[in-house]
Amino acid sequence: MNLFSVVIAALLLLSSGLFASAQESARRSSEPSRWQVEIDRFKAEDAKQGSPEGAILFLGSSTIKGWETERLFPDEITINRGFGGSTIPDVLEHFDGLVLPHRPRLIVFYSGDNDVAEGQLPIDVAQNYRLFVQRVHEVLPDAYVVLLPIKPSVSRWDSWPEMARANALMAEVCADDERLVYLDITQTVLDEQGRPDPDAFRDGLHLTDALYEVWTDRVKGAIAVIDGISSQSDRSAATAKRDMHAVPTGTAVEIDGKLDEPVWQEAPVYRLDLGHDQADRPGSVQEGGEVRLAYDDDYLYVGVFLTDSDIVQESDEDQQMHFKTGDVVEVFLKPDSATWYWELYATPNGRRSAFFFPGSGRLPLPSAYTYQSNLRVGAQITGTLNAWRDHDNNWTAEFAIPREELAAQGVPLAPGQSWRMLIGRYNYSRYLDHPELSMYPRLLQTRFHSHGEYAPLRLLPR
Repeated sequence: MNLFSVVIAALLLLSSGLFASAQESARRSSEPSRWQVEIDRFKAEDAKQGSPEGAILFLGSSTIKGWETERLFPDEITINRGFGGSTIPDVLEHFDGLVLPHRPRLIVFYSGDNDVAEGQLPIDVAQNYRLFVQRVHEVLPDAYVVLLPIKPSVSRWDSWPEMARANALMAEVCADDERLVYLDITQTVLDEQGRPDPDAFRDGLHLTDALYEVWTDRVKGAIAVIDGISSQSDRSAATAKRDMHAVPTGTAVEIDGKLDEPVWQEAPVYRLDLGHDQADRPGSVQEGGEVRLAYDDDYLYVGVFLTDSDIVQESDEDQQMHFKTGDVVEVFLKPDSATWYWELYATPNGRRSAFFFPGSGRLPLPSAYTYQSNLRVGAQITGTLNAWRDHDNNWTAEFAIPREELAAQGVPLAPGQSWRMLIGRYNYSRYLDHPELSMYPRLLQTRFHSHGEYAPLRLLPR
């Protein structure tokens, strides 16, 4: 066969393929949706019930469908539009009929489970979720979306690595917009070994009534936080209260834990508090803490003052899981535009740890914990270390975080760059009923790796 014949054959094959694809698209567009019966039922309900203002729309697949939202949320106007077996593309296809008639103030969204089970890639699931929230905010710019990530289950445990990756990517979408809340409920269905708990499921996939009660409490907490922000006359001002500002200093901070440099008197104060899952109101923490931030050309400085009745840290080594051995303050740093982030520790006896995670999906891997850092920390104690019989007063810590080290991964920490930050604390004491975990900003759930809820970090100009 000569070259001309090969070209003609290839063109014929290509044209026939395109024709077949066009035929398939035309056939699909002419066919009624497989969800038409469900959509028609929803339309009939809408015609009967109307569209109440201020409603919360529960939207997604069978996990939403099985949720008795009217009974479990008696103080809210809820609309349930779950249809079993559906995917995010199905929600997008019927978006106008599912969302527009109600114009909800808040959407609780669960989907993606079936998407992965049908073979969609995690990146496709996340992209479809991004398309969904973009569509929401095109027509409802003030609406919040609470995303419930894909749950691990007995029947789909083999697909969990792909589902976890999809969750991590959707969490990144949520981190880009204050109106998107990533409410991590995955741990609620796991046993002590980190595997799906059979008692959490009716049939290996769908939740029991007891688990719906747990999820209801979590969602109610998220609604309370969102309503608290939305009730402000200026929502941008309310959001700004979460921002963390680092002030410039012309003099390097001596990292001795004393907090005696003038810059610490000039820097704004951020007070640690309990998460919303631990306390309904701010200010409920029993032993408080204060955080201040500064920076110069070389370092981001973090200064921390912590009230502590019983100062304890049983490890005297660096690069340890110090939260397992006593009191510790933790700094989490993440660039908005990237998946990677840092977890940095200082203890009352001046030990330090620095961990680096390329993304949430690599969280448990050993490589994160062998990260080499030039982080410096210092600490001072007012009291006695590891002496439980007395009553201590406080401890302080200072961090010097090398900016060059942060920038080496690809995103500089500089004025005008978007970064996020969380300060977390583990506090052990004989005078407390249980170890107290506090943080700034307040998280919906006390999970320090929920970086979608971290506070925006701003380096104030010189």
